[in-house]
Amino acid sequence: MVKIYIILFELIHSGGHLTGMFCHNASAFWPGISQKMNAPMIAMKGSAVKNIMLGMVGIVAVASAQAATISNMQLNVDGQPFFVRGMVYSPESRAFPGNSIKSSSQYGWQYGKGGWLCMAANQYAVGDWQSPCNDDDAFGLLTINTDANNQYNAALKSQWQFDLDDMQKMGVNTLRLYNVNPTGKRHTDFLDAANSRGMKVIYPVLTDYLSKSYDDSQVRSLIRETCQHPAILAYTVGNEFDVDLLNDPNGIRAQAVRKAADAVRQECPAALVTYAAVDDPSKWALGSDGKSRLMEFLGNRVDFLTVNAGYRGDPSTPANSYDALYSQVTALTQAYQKPFLIGEVGVHDQDDHLYNRRWFNWFWKKALERSTAANNLGAVFFEYGDEPIKKSVAGVSNDMFMGLTTAAWPTVSPDRATAIANLPKTASYAGIPTYVDSGTNITWPNSAVGAGRYEMFVQSIPQGIEWCSYAHSPGPGRVAAGCSAN
Repeated sequence: MVKIYIILFELIHSGGHLTGMFCHNASAFWPGISQKMNAPMIAMKGSAVKNIMLGMVGIVAVASAQAATISNMQLNVDGQPFFVRGMVYSPESRAFPGNSIKSSSQYGWQYGKGGWLCMAANQYAVGDWQSPCNDDDAFGLLTINTDANNQYNAALKSQWQFDLDDMQKMGVNTLRLYNVNPTGKRHTDFLDAANSRGMKVIYPVLTDYLSKSYDDSQVRSLIRETCQHPAILAYTVGNEFDVDLLNDPNGIRAQAVRKAADAVRQECPAALVTYAAVDDPSKWALGSDGKSRLMEFLGNRVDFLTVNAGYRGDPSTPANSYDALYSQVTALTQAYQKPFLIGEVGVHDQDDHLYNRRWFNWFWKKALERSTAANNLGAVFFEYGDEPIKKSVAGVSNDMFMGLTTAAWPTVSPDRATAIANLPKTASYAGIPTYVDSGTNITWPNSAVGAGRYEMFVQSIPQGIEWCSYAHSPGPGRVAAGCSAN
């Protein structure tokens, strides 16, 4: 359908010659078009033809936005069943904008120390970095054309290439983002990079910032920019606002969720919409009255419910509650006839030593076994890369090192926006090396958390439970024999 769209667009703007060709032989441009349609078009000229063709472009545009659909609680992409093998992606490069920058972020973080909480820094004048973003957004290229911004953009694209190639090797088919900024940025380049690797994106249009200070024009700008992009799997209208939504259903955040969902329906009517909840069954699961408080609030504004429910103990031991989770999910999806997505699966820093070294493989085995009956669409691992700077500045200390990789500190040209390759947390991983810059000593004593985690996803010669991975057992109907044997 994309090729047809391009052909029609060119025809409309090309003048009479190609328009006449289209009229006389429409089927040459659109195979399968009725020959009965050709004859009447021959007699049409000028604006009449263009009006019909514009109508066709509209039809094609709507169809192209329907790549991801849900039918009978089954997620389909381009008409084929799609099981989410997801990864949270929120990169924190400690290489740019560069350690020579002397200013600080709105949160007091000195840019010279590397990664920063508000990642979009537009340079309006030499030596002047302004930060217009609502939250950390490493998915948009800066649109103001300056040498510094171009350097930043090049570094960002280099990081995408490294990270997305790595995740593609892991078998990831879906990326979940949390924050994007509509101001002065272009996100379609990132979506192109994901799409070229066969990855879909769960895209946020209601960030934490916008949920507190709703701006309808910014939300709609994000939707319009991305609506027709083939990488979009669904739009998220909030993450873990449950307490505010249910305790104050007419409050600022509750209204923001409703407005954002309505904006998606209006701007991109064929798109899927979801909301991500914290794993508190008293809020999202069925109560004694057979109703879900959260689903009653959301109603038909969402097509599926996402719950960050992947923190229920080590799946390799009996001391977990994943069977209870799938029972709750089954009851919920049957009651509301809307599917479910496990939006986060992870291990917090303080619990890492309690988990089996292949715990996610055990989790994935359970997901493969139980998801079909429960109408669960898949799962999303939290997360690809560590976020020690962002989390520490935000005052959070228990989820700084939950990634499969971590970003190294720059060792060459620290004053430049240079992309730094991530360090995979293999069995030999020993933590982030100490970094010294102009007398500042930067250490992360707990950064060795997660050593060996990388092999849960990347194992060229799997043994035992390692067969239960994205790459080797990609979905309920495609389970490796080694995974089934465990």
